[in-house]
Amino acid sequence: MTSIVISPMRVLLGAALALLIGLLSPVAAFAADAAHGAQIFSANCAACHIGGGNVVNAERTLKQADLDAYLSGYGEVTKRRLPPR
Repeated sequence: MTSIVISPMRVLLGAALALLIGLLSPVAAFAADAAHGAQIFSANCAACHIGGGNVVNAERTLKQADLDAYLSGYGEVTKRRLPPR
């Protein structure tokens, strides 16, 4: 009977790779999935964007005026996608 020896370094590298993939692959948030938007936001974004703010960079909030200021054409894209009021 042959025994297979797996080196501890290989196990460590495999675990590190699995952890890296898990951290860098959050739930994909696709714009087309509007039905689950609130759930995706709650799971991935709400912790840093409490009340539309931004705990990482206070100048980059989710307020409409700020979005218009730092995302070129954001307001026009939003107006085209939203139904008329």
